[in-house]
Amino acid sequence: MKAQQIKIMMMQQMIVRSLIGACVVAVVIYASLLASTMFYATETTSYNRQIAETTGSLSELEFEYISLKQSVTIAKAKELGFEEVKTPVFVRADNTVAVSMNDKPAR
Repeated sequence: MKAQQIKIMMMQQMIVRSLIGACVVAVVIYASLLASTMFYATETTSYNRQIAETTGSLSELEFEYISLKQSVTIAKAKELGFEEVKTPVFVRADNTVAVSMNDKPAR
């Protein structure tokens, strides 16, 4: 009878240690996931700030482009040394080469 009680007590201790170990593993996994979530949230905030700054500078450049475009005239271009082309040459894009990957078998 005493041997059975000792065996039961050892089994209970093993179960308690297993449960404590499982709780420790769960806490470590939770902390890891929480840390990575916080890291990615911080990165997202940083990227959103960079996007906002880039958008602002792009808007400034667009405004500058529009004002410069309106200030350029044919007279101003000739003054800067440009000439009108008498016979313009255009590049043709009829013979385009395309590369594609067909992953479905031909029927």
